[in-house]
Amino acid sequence: MLSKNNYKEKLQKMKPKKDRFSIRKFTVGAASVLIGFTFMGAVNSQEVKADTKPVSPEQSPATNEDKGEQKQSDAGAVQAEAETVDPNAHVETERVETQDNQAANVQTATDKENTLKVNSNVDTSAITTEAAKEEKTEASTNLDNERTFKRTINVELPKGRHYADGSNKQSIQQTVQFGRTANIDQTTGKVVSYDNWKAANNEGTDIPANKWDPRDVSLPSYTAKATTADGQNYDLINGTVVPGVKFDANMLDQYKDLQNKVINITYKANEVKRTIDFVNKDNETQVVGHQSVLGLTGTSVKYSLDGDADGKNKLNVPEGWESTYRAITIPFNGDASDNDPVKIPVVPQIISDPKDPHLNETVVENITTKLPDGRTFVDKDGKDTGLSEETRQVKIDFTRTMTAGDYNPWQSVTSFTGIKETPGPAATEFPAFKPTPVEGYTPVVTVNGGAVKLVNGEVPAQSALNGKDLTKDINVNISYKLTNPDATITHTVN
Repeated sequence: MLSKNNYKEKLQKMKPKKDRFSIRKFTVGAASVLIGFTFMGAVNSQEVKADTKPVSPEQSPATNEDKGEQKQSDAGAVQAEAETVDPNAHVETERVETQDNQAANVQTATDKENTLKVNSNVDTSAITTEAAKEEKTEASTNLDNERTFKRTINVELPKGRHYADGSNKQSIQQTVQFGRTANIDQTTGKVVSYDNWKAANNEGTDIPANKWDPRDVSLPSYTAKATTADGQNYDLINGTVVPGVKFDANMLDQYKDLQNKVINITYKANEVKRTIDFVNKDNETQVVGHQSVLGLTGTSVKYSLDGDADGKNKLNVPEGWESTYRAITIPFNGDASDNDPVKIPVVPQIISDPKDPHLNETVVENITTKLPDGRTFVDKDGKDTGLSEETRQVKIDFTRTMTAGDYNPWQSVTSFTGIKETPGPAATEFPAFKPTPVEGYTPVVTVNGGAVKLVNGEVPAQSALNGKDLTKDINVNISYKLTNPDATITHTVN
């Protein structure tokens, strides 16, 4: 199969034939056309010849100079006659005297007539026409008249995130195309020159599509990571935007590495802060404490009263309150819901601890009696102790609880000891008592240094409480004075 523009081969094919036809251009573009027997068939098999007269045998042989003039004259006649052919047939014929003369006419065709313009396939109104596509020669298959720059952005959302169609992956295609016209010599089939590059227009507009637009790939509470197809890191603007690229038609050779660009976008979860509000179960408007907790976006973390094996993720319930939850799982969504506090109901906690000195205390009453004139005490068996001074103690043990961080009132938990007049186990005061009687003497009593009058011959009861607090230890001192200073007292010591 020969190219329709291979004129030398066509001339060789035409040698045995008597009739020859010239080369002209179609109105749709420059091309060589061979009008053969098909044309003859189209005119009812009649031969179309130039109107020339044969040379008679009687004429004298012409000289070389005459022959040249004759050929020139014949050619002019052929040209004039060919111009009268119907233009609608798109074919003009002429007489070709000799095969050598025909080859010479082909070789002297102008450069303009021998140049074929081959456009690119890029769909731009300024570049592509269907006629130009049909005029491409076999040599045009290797033309450099089309450039395509394609960028694919592959986005993979993290687990739990998806697009409207339910998938978590998306591919974004961005394409820029350039084209230019190649000027090809019809005789040699070689490219003579190229016109300037032009970008294809945006669909439905006359605006050139000569750039990749920037693409925002941000995702709240995640950090986007961009890599190329070979795993190299790709820089994002502010960590969220794939940068745009504008192509200069005069510098396309510098963009060869962008002809098939692939960028993969993945995401890393950020750490999210949430707040736990401890709320009084009986009064939800009362927030008694807060706790800040951390977790990665898209995860859930369990917090409990005891924490995990490492002691982490423990609920820090405010002192004096008790959580109604043993544990709670807190989600970290990475959206506006993270701004809402997690509410945990709590109730007042009653704390009691027999070893806690703040919750347990003993108040002591010290009773010291000093007998006059060398008198001494006897024990319970009636034996003389030889002591003229004696101290006894009376004790009351108190305890209390703590609720929601506040102390509750003191409560007595033991009875008096050391005296017979025991008022009961829940006494909050030391009972009244009678001092040891000494004949001829009157007891003189002080309590913590202050004089106290006897009431019905008894030392008055002393309270162990001072409002909500306990009193300090009570010191009762008893001494004696003569009832009648003028009387004579005789004391016999056995």
